[in-house]
Amino acid sequence: MSYFKKAKQENSLTEFTTKETLIEVSKYKQIGVPSRKLSQESATYAEIRSSISTTDGKTVTATYFPSYSQEGEVVGYIKRDWTIPKDERGHFTAVGSVKEKNKLFNQQNIQKGGKRLYIVEGHEEVTALREILLNSVKGTKWEGKIIPNVIGLPLGTGNAAACVAHNLEFIQSFDEIVLAFDSDSATPQELKKGILKGKEAKEDVANVLLSDNLFTFTHPHGCKDSRECLVKGYGEDLAKIVSFNLEKYSPEKIIAGTDVDIDTLIAPLKEGHYIERYPELMKKLHGIREGNELITYCAFSGVGKSTLAREIGWELSRVTAPRSYNVGFIFLEEPVTKTQQSLVALELGVLLPAFRQNALSVATREQINAAAQATVQNGRVFFLNHFGSMKVEKLMQQIKYLHFINGCTHIFIDHISMVVAGLESNNERKDIDMLYEELAAFMTTNNVTIHAVCHLKRVEEHVPKVKDGETPKAYWREVKKEMLRGSSGIEQMSSCIIALENEVLPDNTRGRVRTKILKDREWGVLGLCDTMLQQKDGRLHVVPTYEGWRQGDKTQEF
Repeated sequence: MSYFKKAKQENSLTEFTTKETLIEVSKYKQIGVPSRKLSQESATYAEIRSSISTTDGKTVTATYFPSYSQEGEVVGYIKRDWTIPKDERGHFTAVGSVKEKNKLFNQQNIQKGGKRLYIVEGHEEVTALREILLNSVKGTKWEGKIIPNVIGLPLGTGNAAACVAHNLEFIQSFDEIVLAFDSDSATPQELKKGILKGKEAKEDVANVLLSDNLFTFTHPHGCKDSRECLVKGYGEDLAKIVSFNLEKYSPEKIIAGTDVDIDTLIAPLKEGHYIERYPELMKKLHGIREGNELITYCAFSGVGKSTLAREIGWELSRVTAPRSYNVGFIFLEEPVTKTQQSLVALELGVLLPAFRQNALSVATREQINAAAQATVQNGRVFFLNHFGSMKVEKLMQQIKYLHFINGCTHIFIDHISMVVAGLESNNERKDIDMLYEELAAFMTTNNVTIHAVCHLKRVEEHVPKVKDGETPKAYWREVKKEMLRGSSGIEQMSSCIIALENEVLPDNTRGRVRTKILKDREWGVLGLCDTMLQQKDGRLHVVPTYEGWRQGDKTQEF
C-alpha cells in the first residue's frame, strides 16, 4: 500500500484531495461493508463511514477512514471509492487534512502504555486483525478482558517511517511492538521507482524505532495480510501465530569489534547430521547441518538428483529425539501424492514405480500403514500441495510458512527451474539469480537449511571416441560448476554444491552414479565422494569403484 508515496515527496496531499468536505462526510453513517468483511461493530468502533448509492439506496459506493490530529480532532478522511478499480487514479483520495504528523489510524481508541501494540499496514487490516483476536477469545475466561491494541499506517508504506516517527512516544510506551505488515516485498524494479511494500516498510519502521522489543510474523497459508486471512477463513490460525508464535525482529546491524567475545572466535565449526549410506560425502561435508545453509544438488536430466535429495530428506525426517528435524518438501514437478508415496516406498524398501502401480503387490496394508506412520504421518513432515511453476514471492511465502509455522529446519525444493518457468520476464538466468538471492538471504537470517535441486545447462556431451575394431567402454559424464543454470548466482549464493555424475554404459543400461562436491563454503573440501547404484529396494547403495566390478562381484546385489 504505497498509494501516497508521491505525497511524501511533495509534502502535500493537494493532488489527492476531493471536493467533499468534512461536514459532508461526517453525515454519512457508520455502517458495515459485508463485501469487505467489515462488520458493523468494527465500523462503529473505528468510526468508519460509508456513502450509499442514490440509485438503489443500499450499495456502498465509498468508505471513509478518519484521520485524527494529535489534539484528538477528526481533521480528514482517507476515501476508498469502490466504483473505481484499486489500481486506477482516484480510488484512494483524501478529504480534509490527512498528513504524516496526524495520529496513526485507530490510535485515538487506544490508551498509552499497554502490554502489546500491533501495527498493521492498512485501514482494513486494523479492523480485520482486531476482529480476529477478539473472536479467538470468545467463550473463554479472557473474553472481555483481552482487548487488542491495533493501529495502522494512514498513508501506506511509502510514508510508513515518517508517520511512525511522528508518533514515537505513543508507540514506544508499549512493552511489545508487533510489526504486522503485509507479507510481500518490492521487486528490484519497484524499488528503483521508490515503491515500498511490507518488507521494506517493516525495515524502515524498525530503523525508526531502534528498540529491542520488536516482533513480527508471517501470515499463514500464503496470505498477504490480516484481512485476507479473515476473508479466507484463516483467522484462527493467524490468532494463534500473533498470540503465541511471534518471532523477535532482528534487523541487519553493524557489530562493533569490541563486542566480539573470545568464545565466539574459537568455537569450532558445527558438525551436521551424518547419513551413513553416503560415508564419503558425509566425511567431506561433516554431515548435513541444520540452519544457515543453502545446498544445491545438480546433475544431468534423469541421473538421480531428485532421488538423492529425496533420500536425504527421508533420512532427516526419520531422525528421532533428541535431535529430530521437521522437513518440508516443495516438489513442483510432481503431484504431492507422488512425493508422499516416494517416502513410504523408501521406508518399505521397494521401487517407487512398482509401489505406485500396485502398492499391495509389494507390501501388505499393515506394512504400508506402518511405513506411512514412520514417514509422512510422523508429525515432522510437511508438503506443499502445488504443481508447476510459481512466482518467487509466492515460493518464499511458502518457505517462510514451512519454517516459521511448521517448524521445518530442512526444506527441499525440486526443482529451481520449475519455479521460474512461468515468470513473465523471459529471462531465466536473471530470475534464477534473483531467486537464489532470496533463498540465501532467508537462510542466512534464519535457522533453516534449504536444499535446492537444479538442472544443468544444455551442453554438448563429450563422448569418448572409439577406434575401428575397439569395443566401446563405459565413461563418466562429468559435471562442472559452469554448467549450472543462471549466470553465477547459484555458484555464488550456495553454501554447498553437490553434483551427481552418471556412468554411461555401452548397452545404454543404467550404470553407477557418483557424488562430487563442487563447492563447500564451510570446510573447503572438494572432489569425488561415493559411487552408488540404485538397487531393487529403490535406494542408492555404495558399490565398488574399480573397473570390472560387475564381473563376479557379489556386492552388486543387496
